[in-house]
Amino acid sequence: MKPTIQIYRVSLIRTLFICFFVIIFFLANFILSCIMFHIAFFMENTSFSERIFITVLALFWAIYIGFYPLVIYWNYYRHDKHVSLTINKRDNVIIYKNKEVVKEIKMEEIVRLEQYFSDTRMLSFFYYYKIIIKDALPITVTCLLNVNLKKELNNTFCSRILERYLWLLKRDG
Repeated sequence: MKPTIQIYRVSLIRTLFICFFVIIFFLANFILSCIMFHIAFFMENTSFSERIFITVLALFWAIYIGFYPLVIYWNYYRHDKHVSLTINKRDNVIIYKNKEVVKEIKMEEIVRLEQYFSDTRMLSFFYYYKIIIKDALPITVTCLLNVNLKKELNNTFCSRILERYLWLLKRDG
């Protein structure tokens, strides 16, 4: 029998798991861009424009493809490192806590749930949820909390939204 009260926080194991894959991905891309730099500058019979093209391609590869998941990871960690989400199914209440805010939300007040995800392979393990509440600001929680809100809030309509950029630009309460 599943407990009626579940508390979700950023777990060290999940954080290290995601961080490990992000860092491995970053290092693989960094090595690939170093190889591209080496090809650009030490390969004979390459023109100046070909060297510039390979250099720009290597920089793009290193910064955007390799560094972007690190930025998203850091953004998610900063957003949820002090967050606690308590789901009390017995009383039909969700309690959201962070450093500044404590919100108690009744399940009936939740209008819908939005799951934002990306279909790119390098970001497949990043996603976040927005809990849309009647007459209140939405609450955002990321994948670092290791909560499957679609499953926990099974009576709530959930829409999956494909998003190109998965970072959180502002702090939602």
